Amino acid sequence: QEREAALGSALSHLPHDKPRFLSGVAGPEAVLAAVAQGVDVLDDAYVAQVTAGGYALTFPLQPPAPSGSSSEQGQGQGQGGDPQAGADDTKINLWSPVYRLDKGPLLPGCACYACARHSRAYLHHLLQTNEMLATVLLEVHNTHHYQAFMSAVREAIAGGRLAQYRAWFSGLRAAPVQPGQGPGVGVGKRWQEAEREAGGEAGGDG
Repeated sequence: QEREAALGSALSHLPHDKPRFLSGVAGPEAVLAAVAQGVDVLDDAYVAQVTAGGYALTFPLQPPAPSGSSSEQGQGQGQGGDPQAGADDTKINLWSPVYRLDKGPLLPGCACYACARHSRAYLHHLLQTNEMLATVLLEVHNTHHYQAFMSAVREAIAGGRLAQYRAWFSGLRAAPVQPGQGPGVGVGKRWQEAEREAGGEAGGDG
């Protein structure tokens, strides 16, 4: 909150017709907070940080599609969330031995090179043997996922839904995730709650 207040104060002194750059952002929540304040360009090291730790990003990108519809945004439904495996509701830890025999992709539905061609078990093996390819493949996936997140943010801005999107995303992080339950569970309900809470603010996004 102090950071947001300081940022808002600083931005108030900048011309409105010029791009606004912010350095030192780290993570999707920080991105959404900065964009909501009017920041246009960001310097974000989040992908490099999670990649260095052996993590694969899995957080949801969009609220679930209506029943019966299909979309590549299935990757945005989120996976993981098992703290016993060193994961949370945004990423999975490929160092964890639970992935030693896991033949699934890093994130089901993701179309990146790493997910299309390699398994969690293979990435786990590469990390355990200190192969440089582990970092390469993780960065491919994490960059792809984070770029998709940025696209979702731009879509929310264009559609006048940034306030709802930010409230929904924050709700995902605030809601406790039980072992074995990915953040995709219950996101529809939280999106509806976010719409009700932030509906009056949508007109101010753009």
